[in-house]
Amino acid sequence: MTGVSPPWVQDPAIATRAHDLFERYELGAARSPEAMLDRVIAAGGKPIEVVKIDDPAIIHTTALWVEYDDRSKVILRASDRPYYQVRGLHHEFAHILFQHPACTGLSADPALAKYTIGGRVRGRVLLSADEVSSAHGDWRHEAEAEYLGSLITRTLLRPIYHDDERLFA
Repeated sequence: MTGVSPPWVQDPAIATRAHDLFERYELGAARSPEAMLDRVIAAGGKPIEVVKIDDPAIIHTTALWVEYDDRSKVILRASDRPYYQVRGLHHEFAHILFQHPACTGLSADPALAKYTIGGRVRGRVLLSADEVSSAHGDWRHEAEAEYLGSLITRTLLRPIYHDDERLFA
Protein backbone atom coordinates (compact mmCIF):
# COMPACT_ATOMS: atom_id res chain seq x y z
CA MET A 1 0.00 0.00 0.00
CA THR A 2 1.22 3.47 -0.75
CA GLY A 3 0.04 6.72 0.77
CA VAL A 4 -2.84 6.99 3.18
CA SER A 5 -5.60 4.40 3.15
CA PRO A 6 -9.08 4.95 4.53
CA PRO A 7 -9.83 3.60 8.01
CA TRP A 8 -12.11 0.93 6.58
CA VAL A 9 -9.27 -0.74 4.68
CA GLN A 10 -9.74 -4.50 4.53
CA ASP A 11 -6.63 -6.14 5.95
CA PRO A 12 -6.77 -9.68 7.38
CA ALA A 13 -4.06 -8.83 9.92
CA ILE A 14 -6.17 -5.98 11.30
CA ALA A 15 -9.20 -8.25 11.59
CA THR A 16 -7.10 -10.88 13.37
CA ARG A 17 -5.71 -8.37 15.90
CA ALA A 18 -9.20 -6.98 16.55
CA HIS A 19 -10.69 -10.43 17.08
CA ASP A 20 -7.78 -11.36 19.37
CA LEU A 21 -8.47 -8.34 21.62
CA PHE A 22 -12.20 -9.01 21.48
CA GLU A 23 -11.57 -12.53 22.80
CA ARG A 24 -8.81 -11.57 25.28
CA TYR A 25 -11.07 -9.10 27.06
CA GLU A 26 -14.19 -11.29 26.64
CA LEU A 27 -16.10 -8.41 25.11
CA GLY A 28 -18.68 -10.76 23.62
CA ALA A 29 -19.94 -11.52 27.15
CA ALA A 30 -21.00 -7.91 27.70
CA ARG A 31 -24.79 -7.73 27.32
CA SER A 32 -25.29 -4.02 28.11
CA PRO A 33 -23.49 -0.72 27.47
CA GLU A 34 -22.62 -0.55 31.18
CA ALA A 35 -21.08 -4.03 31.11
CA MET A 36 -19.04 -3.10 28.02
CA LEU A 37 -17.83 0.08 29.71
CA ASP A 38 -16.80 -1.98 32.75
CA ARG A 39 -14.78 -4.34 30.53
CA VAL A 40 -13.00 -1.48 28.78
CA ILE A 41 -12.26 0.19 32.13
CA ALA A 42 -10.81 -3.09 33.45
CA ALA A 43 -8.69 -3.55 30.34
CA GLY A 44 -7.46 0.07 30.31
CA GLY A 45 -6.82 0.14 34.04
CA LYS A 46 -8.52 3.47 34.76
CA PRO A 47 -11.99 5.02 34.91
CA ILE A 48 -13.52 6.43 31.73
CA GLU A 49 -15.57 9.62 31.71
CA VAL A 50 -17.85 10.10 28.69
CA VAL A 51 -18.65 13.74 27.89
CA LYS A 52 -20.92 15.16 25.18
CA ILE A 53 -20.08 18.69 24.07
CA ASP A 54 -21.48 21.15 21.58
CA ASP A 55 -18.51 23.19 20.46
CA PRO A 56 -17.33 24.27 16.99
CA ALA A 57 -13.81 23.23 18.08
CA ILE A 58 -14.76 19.61 17.44
CA ILE A 59 -16.91 20.08 14.36
CA HIS A 60 -14.55 17.85 12.37
CA THR A 61 -13.96 15.35 15.17
CA THR A 62 -16.54 12.64 15.74
CA ALA A 63 -15.06 11.51 19.05
CA LEU A 64 -11.83 11.99 20.93
CA TRP A 65 -9.99 9.99 23.60
CA VAL A 66 -8.04 12.09 26.11
CA GLU A 67 -5.89 10.19 28.59
CA TYR A 68 -4.90 11.56 31.98
CA ASP A 69 -2.70 9.94 34.61
CA ASP A 70 -5.73 8.87 36.66
CA ARG A 71 -8.51 8.48 34.08
CA SER A 72 -9.53 8.57 30.45
CA LYS A 73 -12.12 10.85 28.91
CA VAL A 74 -14.03 10.24 25.69
CA ILE A 75 -15.49 13.38 24.15
CA LEU A 76 -18.47 13.03 21.81
CA ARG A 77 -20.21 15.64 19.68
CA ALA A 78 -23.56 16.42 21.32
CA SER A 79 -25.07 17.35 17.97
CA ASP A 80 -24.60 13.86 16.48
CA ARG A 81 -27.43 11.35 16.36
CA PRO A 82 -27.36 8.85 19.24
CA TYR A 83 -26.32 5.88 17.08
CA TYR A 84 -23.44 7.90 15.61
CA GLN A 85 -22.35 8.90 19.12
CA VAL A 86 -22.35 5.22 20.12
CA ARG A 87 -20.33 4.36 17.02
CA GLY A 88 -17.77 7.05 17.95
CA LEU A 89 -17.68 5.89 21.57
CA HIS A 90 -17.00 2.29 20.55
CA HIS A 91 -14.32 3.46 18.12
CA GLU A 92 -12.58 5.28 20.99
CA PHE A 93 -13.01 2.21 23.23
CA ALA A 94 -11.12 0.29 20.56
CA HIS A 95 -8.26 2.84 20.62
CA ILE A 96 -8.12 2.34 24.41
CA LEU A 97 -8.05 -1.45 24.08
CA PHE A 98 -5.34 -1.29 21.41
CA GLN A 99 -3.43 1.29 23.53
CA HIS A 100 -2.80 3.42 20.45
CA PRO A 101 -0.20 6.18 20.82
CA ALA A 102 -0.64 9.80 21.86
CA CYS A 103 -0.91 12.63 19.37
CA THR A 104 1.15 15.65 20.37
CA GLY A 105 -0.33 17.74 17.55
CA LEU A 106 -3.94 17.39 18.72
CA SER A 107 -2.96 17.56 22.40
CA ALA A 108 -1.47 21.01 21.73
CA ASP A 109 -4.29 22.25 19.45
CA PRO A 110 -5.46 25.58 20.99
CA ALA A 111 -9.08 24.92 19.96
CA LEU A 112 -9.09 21.67 21.94
CA ALA A 113 -6.93 22.89 24.85
CA LYS A 114 -9.84 23.45 27.23
CA TYR A 115 -10.73 19.76 26.86
CA THR A 116 -7.22 18.33 26.98
CA ILE A 117 -5.52 20.31 29.78
CA GLY A 118 -3.32 17.91 31.71
CA GLY A 119 -4.06 15.06 29.29
CA ARG A 120 -2.91 13.61 26.00
CA VAL A 121 -5.07 12.98 22.96
CA ARG A 122 -4.63 9.29 22.15
CA GLY A 123 -5.46 7.12 19.18
CA ARG A 124 -4.32 9.54 16.52
CA VAL A 125 -0.95 10.21 14.98
CA LEU A 126 -0.27 13.36 13.00
CA LEU A 127 2.84 12.64 11.01
CA SER A 128 3.77 13.28 7.42
CA ALA A 129 4.18 10.40 4.98
CA ASP A 130 7.94 10.98 5.22
CA GLU A 131 7.88 10.35 8.97
CA VAL A 132 5.95 7.11 9.03
CA SER A 133 5.72 4.20 6.64
CA SER A 134 2.38 3.24 5.12
CA ALA A 135 2.60 -0.03 7.06
CA HIS A 136 2.56 1.70 10.45
CA GLY A 137 0.73 4.96 9.91
CA ASP A 138 -2.40 6.51 11.30
CA TRP A 139 -4.55 4.56 8.82
CA ARG A 140 -3.63 1.31 10.58
CA HIS A 141 -4.67 2.66 13.99
CA GLU A 142 -7.91 3.98 12.56
CA ALA A 143 -8.60 0.72 10.72
CA GLU A 144 -8.00 -1.27 13.91
CA ALA A 145 -10.30 1.03 15.88
CA GLU A 146 -12.99 0.85 13.18
CA TYR A 147 -12.89 -2.93 13.08
CA LEU A 148 -12.88 -3.54 16.83
CA GLY A 149 -15.40 -0.73 17.37
CA SER A 150 -17.79 -2.42 14.94
CA LEU A 151 -17.40 -5.74 16.80
CA ILE A 152 -18.28 -3.97 20.05
CA THR A 153 -21.33 -2.31 18.49
CA ARG A 154 -22.56 -5.53 16.89
CA THR A 155 -22.21 -7.32 20.21
CA LEU A 156 -24.44 -4.82 21.98
CA LEU A 157 -27.02 -4.87 19.18
CA ARG A 158 -27.65 -8.59 19.69
CA PRO A 159 -30.80 -9.67 21.50
CA ILE A 160 -30.29 -10.41 25.18
CA TYR A 161 -31.56 -13.94 24.72
CA HIS A 162 -29.93 -16.07 22.03
CA ASP A 163 -33.21 -17.96 21.45
CA ASP A 164 -34.77 -14.66 20.32
CA GLU A 165 -31.98 -14.26 17.78
CA ARG A 166 -32.53 -17.75 16.39
CA LEU A 167 -36.27 -17.21 16.18
CA PHE A 168 -36.18 -13.81 14.43
CA ALA A 169 -32.82 -13.80 12.61
